[in-house]
Amino acid sequence: MGNRRSNITILAVLGVVAIAATLLTWSRSDPYRWEMRPVYAAIAAGEQGWGEEATRMLDGIISRSSDRHALAERLLRESDGSLVAEGMVLAVRSHHPQARSLVQQHLSDRRWNWYLANNDELAMQLLLQLDGKPVESWVATWLGRTAAS
Repeated sequence: MGNRRSNITILAVLGVVAIAATLLTWSRSDPYRWEMRPVYAAIAAGEQGWGEEATRMLDGIISRSSDRHALAERLLRESDGSLVAEGMVLAVRSHHPQARSLVQQHLSDRRWNWYLANNDELAMQLLLQLDGKPVESWVATWLGRTAAS
């Protein structure tokens, strides 16, 4: 009886370890979500200066990215307006082959971003940039920051 109970205990512990290992592997299987966790936390905390902190962290993610086109596409699917805005800017700066159509999708996006503008305003400015026309200074600054990442 004691041996059977010991075997069941060992199997239960092994089962818990296997489940924990699977969950850990699964949670890290998407490097985008894993890297974005601190950015999401900064946004969720909403403390003073959160935009600067989240921008700094996102700049690090951009600089480490081996596929900026894919990163831009992922950012464009985010629910947060600021992250979508960063995706639009990255699509333009990385010369994404579909940058124009990706940006045009946000011409009616009224969400705010951390540059205190609506995404539709940013989209219009980015289309001007793609056409080689001058853009407002806040957009030029944003484009320059993203280029430096």
